Amino acid sequence: MTDSLRIALLTYATKPRGSVVHTLELAEALAELGHQPCVFGLDKDGNGFYRDVGCQTVAVPASPCDRGIEALIKQRIQEFVDFFETYFETDSATHNADFDVYHAQDCLSANALAELKQRGKIPAFARTVHHIEDFKSPYLQDCQEKSIYQSDRCLCVSDIWQKALDRDYGIQAHRVINGVSPRFSPTATGAESALADAYGIQNGDRPIYLTVGGIEPRKNTLRLLQAFAQVRHRHPAAKLIIAGGATLFDYQEYRQDFMAWAAAHD
Repeated sequence: MTDSLRIALLTYATKPRGSVVHTLELAEALAELGHQPCVFGLDKDGNGFYRDVGCQTVAVPASPCDRGIEALIKQRIQEFVDFFETYFETDSATHNADFDVYHAQDCLSANALAELKQRGKIPAFARTVHHIEDFKSPYLQDCQEKSIYQSDRCLCVSDIWQKALDRDYGIQAHRVINGVSPRFSPTATGAESALADAYGIQNGDRPIYLTVGGIEPRKNTLRLLQAFAQVRHRHPAAKLIIAGGATLFDYQEYRQDFMAWAAAHD
């Protein structure tokens, strides 16, 4: 491939969270097409990415922060900015620090790229919008809007957010389709039994409902649980499986409401 691009993909963590998984899958797909992606992820545990990746990755050091969500976001943005300031100053022959494309999956990494652009360190960046939050914090709302308005190319993954970006931001975002990894297949591989045993799912359990995402308001998890309780009246053996880890934001109060309702209606 003669038009191979060097692509920097930024994501806010190295753990298996939604946009992190998406970033790694995107990077590997780009590598298969002949491009040269490099994934930069904030790594607060020092363990690197949660799985081996078929392209270059860089774990960006991140320190603990217990001063609240706003302080955490500010710190994470600055950690990205500080890292790239040093990265760009390093011998380019050693690190080949220049990229053709800079891309952010989330508002945190997009704000870091916006700051680097303002400082003249990068020429432009693209942002993929997976969803738009309704933040109560003015600072977080400003971060979100900055990540959208200051991107040079805005992409999104669904019709609803494409329409929201047009209606609320005046941005005509190009829609991209979330791909499906070939690792996921309707054909049984033999590993299903071990997975079922690990999560207490018996072969005779019917029906089984699976939802992907954490326990948080934008996933409407509490309402899902309440709806599932009605299913259990007709199908006592039915099971609800929630696949997904904790998000960056603090939904502890919502999680407590979820757990309290579940305990009261067991």
